[in-house]
Amino acid sequence: MTAILPFWQRLRAISLYPFQSAALYTVIVLTVLIAVGGLLPVVGFLLILLSWLAALKYAFEILLTTANGRLEAPESVLGIGNSVVWSFLVLQIVSVFVPMIVAMAASVELGTLLLWLIMFLQPAAIMALGMTQSLLSALDPSLWLRLVTRIGWPYPALVGLLLVIQYSAANATGLLGAMLPAVLAEPLITVFALWALFATFHLMGYLLWQYHGALGFEPTAPERVVNQREAQEQQLQDAVTQAVQGGDIASALRLIREELRSRALPIPLHDLYRRLLRQQGDQAALLEHGRLFMHLLLVEKQDRRALGLARECLDLDAHFTAPDIEDSIRLAERAAQSGQSSLAVDLLLAAVHADSRHPEMPRWTWRAVDLLLRQPGREAQALSLLDKALPRCDDPALRDSLEGLRRSLAGAVG
Repeated sequence: MTAILPFWQRLRAISLYPFQSAALYTVIVLTVLIAVGGLLPVVGFLLILLSWLAALKYAFEILLTTANGRLEAPESVLGIGNSVVWSFLVLQIVSVFVPMIVAMAASVELGTLLLWLIMFLQPAAIMALGMTQSLLSALDPSLWLRLVTRIGWPYPALVGLLLVIQYSAANATGLLGAMLPAVLAEPLITVFALWALFATFHLMGYLLWQYHGALGFEPTAPERVVNQREAQEQQLQDAVTQAVQGGDIASALRLIREELRSRALPIPLHDLYRRLLRQQGDQAALLEHGRLFMHLLLVEKQDRRALGLARECLDLDAHFTAPDIEDSIRLAERAAQSGQSSLAVDLLLAAVHADSRHPEMPRWTWRAVDLLLRQPGREAQALSLLDKALPRCDDPALRDSLEGLRRSLAGAVG
């Protein structure tokens, strides 16, 4: 059994995906329908429109089945609703019209810049739509950015590869149109367009599967895929145990680290990895892994363990935060509710330090000060925090609270 291979190691398989039996059959049927539609007046236009809507629906079926760990092309398009297709079309319309409006209202340069930015983020928007099947989620730029940052450097590589696929299809279209008569060229052009559509959606689905742990996406994989994953994990566990028993800690760490780069691992393997890192005294690796492990624990709803991990990482670096800073704030509240006010304060202070320009920073500060004042001798620190938060507070009610705290503290400290 092998792990989930990185998508860059499956480029040939991805490019050939539309030629699998089920996908190829769909390509042939849709090409015939579109060709027939081109020969019929009025009704033909409706037939072409319906064919392309069916192609989009099948493309999303490809994305979802791939994201759930199935690398064979889906047999039908019955598993996904029509609403996803309409949401996709709305997403495309918004992607075009928003930059146009900005160009007319502000400047052409700004509109062009926004268009390029949207083009870069559009795969993330499509992946968000595939994950959630919600138009509101697909239109949420914060979700796009979360996907991009959690995937990391492979995301720009994905965008580049999608452009290569689209360029290849466009180039083939141009050559066919110039070399062949329309009756032959048009069906072949349709084939290349469908190939590009299905290959790109398969690629985006594969990225969701490859990084599902980091993205908080839970695949509903077929049983055989689950069994394969369990076998892979046992194989890795055995190899690591053998290396540790042989005294080769470095090899054991390398084995786990290589797997972490390509797929999600179960919590016991993360625990083992951290134990080995502590034996090696590798604090930098502990912190780096802490962010990844933190996300997994939060996805698995293991808040108590996440709090323990936060305490460990904050002891190594007072500025440690979860990958999503909002998670640090939620953990701080969980710590405060469970009586761990010192940990709550440390989490809040780390979040304030990490993103001092965040709109909620003054509120985080207010909460941190509220907890600090329950700990004798920390009034001066609380006053310093208030001084930094007040200039960034735009909420009148919160500003009044902060100023009231500052006045009372200034008198006490002075």
